[in-house]
Amino acid sequence: MSPSLLFVVVLLLNGPPPRAVQIQLPETPAGRQCAAWQQAFNGSHREAYRAFLQKNFPSRAEHLDQEWGVREMTGGFELRKLEESTPTKVVALVQGRAS
Repeated sequence: MSPSLLFVVVLLLNGPPPRAVQIQLPETPAGRQCAAWQQAFNGSHREAYRAFLQKNFPSRAEHLDQEWGVREMTGGFELRKLEESTPTKVVALVQGRAS
């Protein structure tokens, strides 16, 4: 292999890492709700998350301490794959930011 070809191969192999693929949630009621939850959960303001739960999932508000504990451990969640989407349902795979 010539030195110049070897240099090109090394550049290709050592190039920048692939960028994370940005998963877009659908513009459906469920997609918007999921995006709002993710924004509230990933934020750094516990009270904003409490307000989100009280408005959208009142029965979950009593579990705020547990859920915020998960948020503290994971650093929030990044959406990795959209498995299923309907106007009333979103199923997605997420990964903790701290993992």
